Amino acid sequence: MCKPGPTFFFAIRVPELPAPSFEEMGRLDSTIRPVRPDSLHFTVQFLGRPSSDRMALMAEAGERVALRHHAFQLVVQGVGWFPSRERPTALWLGAAAGAVQLGELAQALERAAEGIGVAAARREFQAHCTLARVHGEITAAGRGKLERMAGKLPGMIPCPLTVTEIHLLESVAGGAGPSPYVTRQSFPLGS
Repeated sequence: MCKPGPTFFFAIRVPELPAPSFEEMGRLDSTIRPVRPDSLHFTVQFLGRPSSDRMALMAEAGERVALRHHAFQLVVQGVGWFPSRERPTALWLGAAAGAVQLGELAQALERAAEGIGVAAARREFQAHCTLARVHGEITAAGRGKLERMAGKLPGMIPCPLTVTEIHLLESVAGGAGPSPYVTRQSFPLGS
């Protein structure tokens, strides 16, 4: 059986949260799989598995898009669930200030991806930073505990964050636990 190749996406990195917060999340309910504390990010545009020639074009497009946008302040705020609180598959932190700028970057990168034949994610943009994935049925008690814990996490992130660049990340599969994300390139935002 052939292993699928890596996936790529543009993102804004978030400073690492304290590891104990994530370890505690995983102990709340056996269905909860926290992300790696060093992998926190706001996905701006998912690219999937483009060919290497299209990846090179996408990197060039990412640089152009970054230069057309200015640095901005990002404030992490709020907690949510995908697709719903009742049947969650992921827990996330939202953005208050900076959500509009993240959306503008997402639109520009989506247009750039479509222009070079990369099938970009075609869904309404929701500024979010995934904290944990839920595998299976989470209990109501586990969900409540997880929400209370997650509600404290934004206070641990030094806000506002000044966003000065976007990153082209690669999801590196393999091994046990969540996949790490490797920064392949970084593109400074315009001044």
